[in-house]
Amino acid sequence: MTSVLHTRESSLRSLPGVTSLSHETTPDANRAALRDARLVLVGVKPAMVPDLLREIADALEPEALIVSVAAGVTIQTMESIVPNPVFRTMPNTPSVVRRGVTGLAAGSRASAADTALVRALFETVGAVVEVPEQQMNALSTISGSGPAYVFFLIER
Repeated sequence: MTSVLHTRESSLRSLPGVTSLSHETTPDANRAALRDARLVLVGVKPAMVPDLLREIADALEPEALIVSVAAGVTIQTMESIVPNPVFRTMPNTPSVVRRGVTGLAAGSRASAADTALVRALFETVGAVVEVPEQQMNALSTISGSGPAYVFFLIER
């Protein structure tokens, strides 16, 4: 597995405007990746989110926005670990072809300008629906399972 990560890191490094780090070559890669970051996209398994946030909390830029795509990790959990504005999002698989729908819930520290920036990020891959956090699980179920169900019917 380590060699796969290293290979991926090496191939990404050659892309213009991309800085690619791996733990294999840079032990503090998570913290190093935060330097000057305005948007921090958290895309790890849900159970790993709290530990990752604790690891990076003191390295975050004061104006950095934390944007999670991890299912089920609440805004309250993230806000209890980091002082920054946090967002809970859930894009669906059609985002790969820029036809996705992303659910977006803003934390209590997020301003309208912060929300607009996160919305603009996800609008690059489709539509964005702002919802109260209590509706994120339902939205994720519908938007995540809906395309899969249609593909299942098409295959039949």
